[in-house]
Amino acid sequence: MKLFKGILIIALVSVIAVSCKDAKKDVDAVKDGVENVVDGVKDAAEKTADAVEEGAETVKDSIASKAADAKKAIKDGAKEVVEEGSKIVKDAVKEIK
Repeated sequence: MKLFKGILIIALVSVIAVSCKDAKKDVDAVKDGVENVVDGVKDAAEKTADAVEEGAETVKDSIASKAADAKKAIKDGAKEVVEEGSKIVKDAVKEIK
């Protein structure tokens, strides 16, 4: 009977040891998976940050270009108004003489 109990204990210890070994493999696999996900998230975040930065630069350049165009248009319009006003004043002065 003692021999039977001893064999049973050895069998149970072996089953527990194998189960622990399998569980450790599962934990290692999960750890590797989490590390891969973290690396993927870091890469995606870096790419997103780069894309946002490039987009901001594009918007900045576009705004600067539009501002320059608007400034030129205002300057040209003001020049035209001054020239037209000057012509009207000169014509009015000629009529008065």
